[in-house]
Amino acid sequence: MFHPCFIRGSSKQPLARCRHTGDGGVIDETLIRGDAEKKTVAFHRDRDDVKRLPAINYMTHVTVKPGADGRTLVEWKGRFHRGHPFNDPPPGLDDDAAQAAITALHRASLAALKKKIESEAPTQ
Repeated sequence: MFHPCFIRGSSKQPLARCRHTGDGGVIDETLIRGDAEKKTVAFHRDRDDVKRLPAINYMTHVTVKPGADGRTLVEWKGRFHRGHPFNDPPPGLDDDAAQAAITALHRASLAALKKKIESEAPTQ
């Protein structure tokens, strides 16, 4: 598990994963797209927990591409709706809260992935 939020993971079935957070939460995700040749995966969060993430119908799509100077570029995209889908959302479940939470999640995920890859890279 490279993300700092998750302490362990398991797989319930070949196309699903269960990730456990340090505070006892469980996040179930289903693989909806995977293409080894294109180096891309996409997961959909199976259940929404707006207390944990103030967004619903969250899907993440990660693609690995060649970057400049022999480096690797990881593109991490998310699709979601704010935590309260109806008019006049309460504070914390509005567009700004959802955008901020997803942005923070993606930045933390990318930083943790970078740290893990760099720590496992062979020294030159």
